[in-house]
Amino acid sequence: MFCWLDLSDAIERSRSDYDDVRAQALGSPTGSGPILMNVFKVDLDDLRKIPELSDEVERREEVLTSLKMELATDTEKFRSEAQAILKKSGDTPESRAMGYVELESPFNQLLRGWRDARSTLLAEVTELNINQLGDGTPTKWNATTRILKRITNIRRVYSALEIIVPVLFAVFAIVYVWLS
Repeated sequence: MFCWLDLSDAIERSRSDYDDVRAQALGSPTGSGPILMNVFKVDLDDLRKIPELSDEVERREEVLTSLKMELATDTEKFRSEAQAILKKSGDTPESRAMGYVELESPFNQLLRGWRDARSTLLAEVTELNINQLGDGTPTKWNATTRILKRITNIRRVYSALEIIVPVLFAVFAIVYVWLS
């Protein structure tokens, strides 16, 4: 769970970078920053001292480090491509809107897969937690189950709206300016 949450937070930080670039393209203030989920404090050095866990901790840490390095590479590539797009777009509202729309291509190539993987894994972890609660549990657990299901649905809708609404707005702005 620790490794998943650590990777999830790294992906969330890349989302925050994407939001900052979008805000810069539109000339609006930057967002609120990443929403981090890792509340666990795990001392990996202590876990390595336990003989039964040392190999497993080492393997998981290698995979986690590899994934985070790959994500950092993709995020850096996105930043450089986004900065190139922002440099060539001008200061007029039309050119900013076009720059905003052009940001979707590097995002889709470099960061969308990470974001989709995070959403899928989060949904699976939530579903696993819901299934572990099972039937016949106290009312408090049933309420928790309903809340977790709602959170999953809200996250899916939020992810869809976070991309679709700004793109539609940009297209509308372009059409409006073009027709004016």
